[in-house]
Amino acid sequence: MQPFVMINDVAALALARNNITLRDLQMLAATTDAKEADEALILSMRATTSLSNVTRRLQAQSLEVQTLSNQLATFRHQANTLRRKNKEMKTKVRTLKQQGVEVET
Repeated sequence: MQPFVMINDVAALALARNNITLRDLQMLAATTDAKEADEALILSMRATTSLSNVTRRLQAQSLEVQTLSNQLATFRHQANTLRRKNKEMKTKVRTLKQQGVEVET
């Protein structure tokens, strides 16, 4: 998945203005310079976008870790099953040898 990046300040500003929060309004009310307010909104939107990208990457990595963990559990179960069968086969071979039966190993 390709992360979403705010390349254009105009696009970031438009998006920020459409998603303005109460906290943003409080911060902007203290600012009298329109350019400074626009820059603050742009930085806020870029920070939000970056945080969203990090969240998506972490979710994807968590899913990958869960998948690998499930695979590991399956492999461990298979390994334990094979060890048990190997032990059973060794016991059968030993029993057959004790009975005088020739066994190829």
